[in-house]
Amino acid sequence: MAAFAALQWGRPALMERALASDVEVRVGLAEVCAERVDRSADSELVLSTLRHLMHDEDDEVRKKVGTLAGHLRGGALRPYTEFLADLIASPSYVHTAPQLLITLQEAPDKVDDLIDLAAHHFLNIHGEDVADIRAGAAGHAHYISDLVVRGLAQTRDRQRITALLDILDRLLELGVYGVDRAVDGAVRN
Repeated sequence: MAAFAALQWGRPALMERALASDVEVRVGLAEVCAERVDRSADSELVLSTLRHLMHDEDDEVRKKVGTLAGHLRGGALRPYTEFLADLIASPSYVHTAPQLLITLQEAPDKVDDLIDLAAHHFLNIHGEDVADIRAGAAGHAHYISDLVVRGLAQTRDRQRITALLDILDRLLELGVYGVDRAVDGAVRN
């Protein structure tokens, strides 16, 4: 209730109190803020609260923050560029990566910069596990190759093109399943 009141009824002091509360309250706070990320009356407050919670000491709180990607799916992501860049760099990214990759794939706007950040960080976190079918990361790695191809189609910036091609090279070197299909599909188009 404190989070809802803070976000919808202009009661930011309630948010501060909730942030200083125990882990159960912060888990609930993260859940409410993640669900309202795209429809809060106070978007600055919801984003600043989520930024704080994505670095919370408790992993359950960070997991709840990670659910926000699904709530942004299908909508324009440009208004959230800085926020999503912060999320990608945060400890919550490991929890949101699969859903965020899908959200980036379905974004109707230009997201090559976010694709670059998300793909690099995903590979840095999971390393060679992206090629090991026994690892969960391998199941999500095919999104990376499709996203990189999408990012290449969206950008004209030479540095971004180089960074995205580096990701494809790394995926090919690791033998990630589906990369060759993504590259072949891009060549045909």
